[in-house]
Amino acid sequence: MSTFKLQHFAIEQSVNAMAEVLACQLTDEPMPLPQSLLDQLNPNRYWIKQFKKHNVDI
Repeated sequence: MSTFKLQHFAIEQSVNAMAEVLACQLTDEPMPLPQSLLDQLNPNRYWIKQFKKHNVDI
């Protein structure tokens, strides 16, 4: 299998996983990924890191 095909497959799987997460958030279903991984994907993770660093309650 070529590198391009492997990259395409990986991207496709990532998109499918994120679509599943979004659908679960919208329908209050259990998440298909562990919470630790979802925390790493949180777009606010940099702000949260800074708040924790400076002892700001979130």
